[in-house]
Amino acid sequence: GHGLLEYARIRLKNTGVRAITVRLCSAEEGLTKFLQHEKFIPLSFQGKMYEYSLSAFAGNAMLQKMPAENMKKAVTITDPDDIRLKRFRERAKGDRFYMGTDDHDLRFSRFYQEDRELTSCLLAERCGGNVLFIARSHKLSICTEPAAWAFLFASCIKTAQELMPADAIVQIQSFEKAEYTFLQRLTGSVAKEYRVQELARRL
Repeated sequence: GHGLLEYARIRLKNTGVRAITVRLCSAEEGLTKFLQHEKFIPLSFQGKMYEYSLSAFAGNAMLQKMPAENMKKAVTITDPDDIRLKRFRERAKGDRFYMGTDDHDLRFSRFYQEDRELTSCLLAERCGGNVLFIARSHKLSICTEPAAWAFLFASCIKTAQELMPADAIVQIQSFEKAEYTFLQRLTGSVAKEYRVQELARRL
C-alpha cells in the first residue's frame, strides 16, 4: 500500500496535482490508521453510504406511485457528445462538481430534463457484475423540481431490476438530508449504514 501511494504521489505531483483526497465508506479502523500514517489528514464528516439488496425495492408501492410525467423527465444519456450533456458538465464544473471522464459507463446514470435542459443528475455504475453503486448526485440552480433526486433514483432502480440479477446489491452514497429522509420513507429500514469520511494529503 505504501509503495502504491508513493508511486501515485510522484506521478501526480509531476503532472501538477497538489493534493489527494480519499473517501472512505468503511468502519475498518486499520485502513484509517494506515492513511493517517501516510500523512492523510481526516476532514469533517461528509455523508453516509447505505447498502440494500436490490430485491428490497421490488414492488415498492412508493416507487410505483411516482408520477409518470416526472418519470419521463428522468432520462438516460450515453452519448458523451450529446450537447445537453456537454452543457450540463460545464455548468456543473462552475459549481465545482466534476462528473469524471467521458468514457464513464452512463447506462445506469440519470439526468433530469426540464425544457430540453438537463438540470440534475444521479451518477451510478455497475461494479463487479453484482453491485450497483450510486455514487453522486448534483442539482443545478436552474432545477425547479425539489424531488428530482427521487425521480432519478426510481428510474435508476427500475433499470437495475431489468438488467441486474435479483440478488444484486445497491450501494448509495448520499450527502443530503433530503436524500436520507427519502430512503428511510422508501424502505422503513436500512440494511447497512456507513459514515463517509474524507481524508486529504498535500503533495
